[in-house]
Amino acid sequence: MRNVFDEPNDYMDHISSHYIDHYYLPMESLDSFVCPITFEVMVDPVVAVDGHSYERAAIEQWFGTNNTSPATNCVLPSTTLVPNHALKRAIAEFRALSMPIPEALPSPVIAPPPILTRLENLPEVGYFIYHILEPVQLCAQPSLNTRLCRGDGEPSVLPANELVVVSRREYGIDTNHVFLQLAASNDAGLRGLYILESQYLAPQVACLERVAVVREIGAFVPKITSQSFSRPSTCQKCIDKKIKITKGQVISTNMRVVHPTTGVTYLRLEGTQNWIPSFYVNRCQLSNSHLVYNTQHAALLCTNIDPSLVSDAGKLISIPSGALVATKFAVMADLRHYVRINYDGYVGWCTLLMTELLPQCPPRLAEQPAGQFIPVAIIQDAYCLLVMNEIQENGSIKQHIVYSVPQSLGSCIRRIMATKRHITHAALGPNGEWYLSDANPDGTDAKCYSYNTTFEFQRLVKPKARVAFGDYSFLVVNQDGPVYECGITEDAALRLKLSRKIHSFGFFCGGEELFIKDNYGTYCEETPKWFQKDVLLNRPPKGYGALCSVSSTSNDNACCYVAIHEHNFKATNGVNNRMRTALKEFYSRHQEIRNARRQLISQYEQLISCVILYEAVK
Repeated sequence: MRNVFDEPNDYMDHISSHYIDHYYLPMESLDSFVCPITFEVMVDPVVAVDGHSYERAAIEQWFGTNNTSPATNCVLPSTTLVPNHALKRAIAEFRALSMPIPEALPSPVIAPPPILTRLENLPEVGYFIYHILEPVQLCAQPSLNTRLCRGDGEPSVLPANELVVVSRREYGIDTNHVFLQLAASNDAGLRGLYILESQYLAPQVACLERVAVVREIGAFVPKITSQSFSRPSTCQKCIDKKIKITKGQVISTNMRVVHPTTGVTYLRLEGTQNWIPSFYVNRCQLSNSHLVYNTQHAALLCTNIDPSLVSDAGKLISIPSGALVATKFAVMADLRHYVRINYDGYVGWCTLLMTELLPQCPPRLAEQPAGQFIPVAIIQDAYCLLVMNEIQENGSIKQHIVYSVPQSLGSCIRRIMATKRHITHAALGPNGEWYLSDANPDGTDAKCYSYNTTFEFQRLVKPKARVAFGDYSFLVVNQDGPVYECGITEDAALRLKLSRKIHSFGFFCGGEELFIKDNYGTYCEETPKWFQKDVLLNRPPKGYGALCSVSSTSNDNACCYVAIHEHNFKATNGVNNRMRTALKEFYSRHQEIRNARRQLISQYEQLISCVILYEAVK
């Protein structure tokens, strides 16, 4: 006969079989006498609202920390306890019947559970994946006294070969066994519950094993539209209908595990706690070189490439237009690039255009003086014509034209604008004559037009010529060098012949008073002293730079002028208000474009320096 029993309940089974043989008591009588919490015969049985009977002290202690049924794990509407007098009498009668027997029974020696030593530094908190090797019973707390049962009374068990997410390892409340807490990201029936890491009794063989989790950034394109799963599994109860991958929409992942038995690889969707099997997707190629982008539009930074997969908390920040960002993780799909960046302390993905990629350091922009980008600024009587070449972010030129001119010239200007050609030169005369030259944006195919001019003028003038009209004179400086004049003095003609470079010239107020600024200085013929002093001879105000061009006219018996300098302009009160406003905005914009590009270049160089330093340290 055995003196040592394999389990604590073996002794009760032995007694039960002895009584069954002698008193013909049914086996079920002993089961109904045992408390589901203590697993011992009850002394003071009470009934809870779930219909089960418990030892009073045990169930009262349970209700001190729980509002669920120990037998079914269901939430109870009340913790009221009712004494079970019938069961208490039955237990007493059973004990009375068993009084003569104990002398004949052997005295069993019950083997106590092994005493384990707490060798690990627990609790251990983290994100772990475990593979269930054999079925394990679920517990409400890290204690075997809180093992759960299903509604039918059967043990609540986690089946073998499952992968579960564990958030905490800790010692039991009343033992030195290690329990695992199932993470809140598991399916609803497992969240927050506990399982035993190894068997309770010797030899404490492991019931489960930890699976290696590879933390890596990946990008994939789903082959199908499907729901995701709360843990590495494809079982029905793990489906999360709230987070769904869409066929063809690029997604990102940050973890992968391989099932030890099936060999299936599972991927965790970045920015979420959900998983998908790898056979749902195709891998995307990630760039392996550092790339720099200059955003041309506002872009949303998210914790996943696909913003629909993440909550509002996963939509981190809006990256403004004009920002410079660097990345080593980019997915290039057609005209879109999905890039992973660190911006303002936030790490995530944003979608940019292929045109926003900077293959090299951006070139300087608008470094030349603004006045050199104003090819035409002329006034004549009540007419005006202003042509400004505005530099764009990509280095191209867009013309902004302000004009109030005779009808014939206006028609010519509108025709040029409609064909997207650029005006290069123009002149207005006091007798209704005008000259205009245009070309393609790249300067090719130059042409010129004139109206109410002499045959001699038309014979001499060429495209891209600088022209000035007087009352009875004209002056033409062609692009290739020859200077043609009509009606000017011999001294002026000699000065023009000797000049190596003519900076500017004109007839004061459209009359016959000629002025010339060339490599020798300033030449004036009967121009008013105040005009020579204010515009031609004296040094311009500080910050204005050199004179580029000047145009003057008589308006309401008063002389007015507009002088274009490198960095600013001067205009008297008689100048058209639209012209004055447009010039002010142009100079300001040109400076802003230049400063913004300088800042962009500085940021680019800093980013590249950081990348080089990072690679050196790495």
